[in-house]
Amino acid sequence: MMFRNYACCILIVLYVRDELSFDRFHHHVDNVYRVTSTLARASTGVTEQLW
Repeated sequence: MMFRNYACCILIVLYVRDELSFDRFHHHVDNVYRVTSTLARASTGVTEQLW
């Protein structure tokens, strides 16, 4: 049981670490931006996130 707790904790830490290091390998990390846009269709009322 204790092994499962440690394994879950390690997986969570690895996931968070990976998410926080996104795009950190670029030389000019301060100049990296993510551009997104949202498409809303009035006829259907559907809103989509475009990447």
